[in-house]
Amino acid sequence: MRHQSPTQRLQQLMQIFTEVLVPSMPMMQGQGMTFDMRRFLKLVSKYSNTPEVMDLIVNSLDPASPENTPVNPAQIRQSPHTTRTNVRVNRSQPTMESQEADLQRMLANAGASVN
Repeated sequence: MRHQSPTQRLQQLMQIFTEVLVPSMPMMQGQGMTFDMRRFLKLVSKYSNTPEVMDLIVNSLDPASPENTPVNPAQIRQSPHTTRTNVRVNRSQPTMESQEADLQRMLANAGASVN
């Protein structure tokens, strides 16, 4: 391996990120792998000689709280392969005549059970 300047290494890292890692993220997640953004930004910070980049990162999760444990992004995302089933149900609306017939039938049954 030949020596590369930090600028060349950063350029190569960014090329790998954009051409390989980003397009393969769904496949990686499907295989249970995640991308370590913190480590990536550390490398960017190192190779670009800008340590201030790491000052921009804030951990929004309180590590002392058990409900704020990091969650695997694969568990959060919806599956890219979903199925949808459309079911058509034909229900007619009751007409005035059918409602009257039902009422007459109920009244006739109620009268027959009283006798």
